Amino acid sequence: MLLDIHEPGETPLPHESVTAVGIDLGTTNSVVAIAQSGSVEAIRDLCGQALLPSVVAYDEDGVRAVGTEAVAVLAEDPDAVVSSVKRLMGRGSEDLKSLAGTLPFSIDSDSDGGMVRLGVKGHGLSPIQISAEICAPCASAPKRASATPSSAP
Repeated sequence: MLLDIHEPGETPLPHESVTAVGIDLGTTNSVVAIAQSGSVEAIRDLCGQALLPSVVAYDEDGVRAVGTEAVAVLAEDPDAVVSSVKRLMGRGSEDLKSLAGTLPFSIDSDSDGGMVRLGVKGHGLSPIQISAEICAPCASAPKRASATPSSAP
């Protein structure tokens, strides 16, 4: 069984033997945590950071950088960087017409009232595609953390 839901305090098996991994895709930052043996710990990257900036930088070939590396690209090429994309999730291009010219990226003209597509470095990207790029390093973090002797700071 993939999922078994119980009322609080009525779980038939103790939680101590269960490991859960959670990803919080945030508007500004994202984080991955592991709950195990009754405690929760954020997974840190190789630099010791638990928070990944929810930022993606693109070039003509596709994804150039995610997270802190993408933030660094912002100074040299702001038109290549997308941040706060979560604010656009579930919104159509018609919803954003009132924001025309105020967003730090262009809305693809082919959106035609459907799902928003952002024009970034020649790519028409949906908020879902951009969010997937942010989630990719988050999804690989638990495997990386389990391969190291300790993920503690």
